[in-house]
Amino acid sequence: MLGMRLIIVLRFLKDTHPYLEEIIMKLRSLSGLVVICLCLFAGIAAGEPEGHLLRLTTPEAGKFLTKLEVNARSRMQMLFMPEIATYFRLAVDQDTRLIPSGETGVVISESKLATATLDYYMPGQPNQGMNDTILEPLLWVSGLGSRNAQIVVNRNNLGMVTSTEGVPEQYKMYYMHDLVFYPENPVKIGDSWQRKFTQPVAVDFQQAPYDIEITGEYTLKRLHNDGQNAEITFKFASESDYAMQQGNRVKVGVKLMREGSMLINLKDGWPRTVKSKSSFDFVFSEQNFIKSEEDYKSVLTEIKRDQLEKD
Repeated sequence: MLGMRLIIVLRFLKDTHPYLEEIIMKLRSLSGLVVICLCLFAGIAAGEPEGHLLRLTTPEAGKFLTKLEVNARSRMQMLFMPEIATYFRLAVDQDTRLIPSGETGVVISESKLATATLDYYMPGQPNQGMNDTILEPLLWVSGLGSRNAQIVVNRNNLGMVTSTEGVPEQYKMYYMHDLVFYPENPVKIGDSWQRKFTQPVAVDFQQAPYDIEITGEYTLKRLHNDGQNAEITFKFASESDYAMQQGNRVKVGVKLMREGSMLINLKDGWPRTVKSKSSFDFVFSEQNFIKSEEDYKSVLTEIKRDQLEKD
C-alpha cells in the first residue's frame, strides 16, 4: 500500500512585517486544503494499482518444447544397513501440443517425453545410468508421463486438472494436481492466494504411496517485458507425524518444503520458466529414513502454429 504525506515547515520571523502572523495563520488554514488537493490529484494521476485476471487459455503457440533438469542429493538409511548418499541428475525433453477445445474455460494439452535420462553417483563409485525398468515407473510417478505413450490432460482456466487420458490407472493419482493454480478474482502486484491438496508420494514402487497433505501459497511478485510476463513466487509445505496409506494412518515423520518462482505469459497463463529448490524428509525411525534435496529448472520454447504447418 502506497501513501503520501505533505509536511510544511514555517519559520516565524517576528518584527519583519506587521501582517506576517496573520498571513501565516491563513497559510496554516489553507495547508489542509493543499494536502487534500494534492492527495486527490495524486490519486487521479496514478490511479488504483492495476489488477490482473490470471487465466490459463489455449496459447497461440501450436507446440511447447520443455527442457527440464533436476539435480538431487539423497540420504537413505534402512534398518541394519549403513547410511547411503546418492546424487542424481534427471534430464527430460518433453513435447507438448496444445489442442483447441472449442469450449470456453477448457484447456487441452497432449504431451510425450522425447528423451529422459537419469544418472546417479555414489561416493567411491563411477557414474551410472538408471535402467529403464526403474526409470519408466519413476517418470510416471513424477507426473512427467512416458517416452512410450502420449497423455492428454484437460484443465480448467484456473489451471486445475479435470481429467486425463492415456495415463495407466495405477498412476492417475499422480496427475490430479499441477503447479499452475490461479485465483478466482483479479490480483495486484504483492497479492497472495492459497491452496490445499493431497499429493501421493511413492517411496517404494512395490508399496502403495503415502498421501501427504500440502499447503501452498502463491504471490504475484512483479511484471516483466513491458507487462507481457508476470513473475509468480510459490511455496509449498507439509509437516506431520503421520501419513495416510490406503486409508490407514501410518506413523511417519514428514517434512516437505518447496520454494521457487515461475515466469508466466499473462496472455495465456502458461509458465515459460520454472525454478525451485525443495527438501523432503521421510523418517520412520532414527535408523530408518529418507532425506533429499532438489534443484529444479525447466525452460519452455514455443513453436508457432504456422511453423508446424510448414513442417
